[in-house]
Amino acid sequence: MSIKNITDKIVSDAKEKQADILAKAKQEAEKLINSKVEEALSSKEHIIRKAEEEAETKKNRIIQSAELKVRNQKLTAKHEVIEKTFKYALDALKNLNETEFLNFLKNTVKNYGITGNSVLRVNTARHALITPVTLSELKSLAGADLTLGEALENNQDGFIVEQKGIQINFTFEALINSLKEDLIFDITKILFE
Repeated sequence: MSIKNITDKIVSDAKEKQADILAKAKQEAEKLINSKVEEALSSKEHIIRKAEEEAETKKNRIIQSAELKVRNQKLTAKHEVIEKTFKYALDALKNLNETEFLNFLKNTVKNYGITGNSVLRVNTARHALITPVTLSELKSLAGADLTLGEALENNQDGFIVEQKGIQINFTFEALINSLKEDLIFDITKILFE
């Protein structure tokens, strides 16, 4: 074999190896590119899925927050209606005419069982209603020896009985407040069902 044949053979073998190496390199490059594309697609799907989950979570939080605000607004409105109901009841009590007030006074003193020496206090506007005749009727109804005491402040209505240093408060505000807890369930039921 001549040098030229040997050289041609080496060159030919080198070209074959070069073609083989290039083909393998192209295959590796394609595999790498395909792998990276698949990885990117998988990442894309993961990112989209994660974004959708976050969006759903955020949407649910917004809905829950809105529902909570609505519930709180409803509760506030219900509370306002209930407070207005109690205010209406208080105003109705404060507007009792003379006969109604005296009946309230007599029934309360009788039913509460006030006895002994006591001082009856009413506001200035009602003070004139408590005559000696009224005090005599109260004594016969309850067995209490009541005397008319100092007037209540004008913004208070109803009455207070002072007995042995103890005040028994029958002002309309005190009565409404004491009944509020007991009646709130019934009032809520009547107003909102």
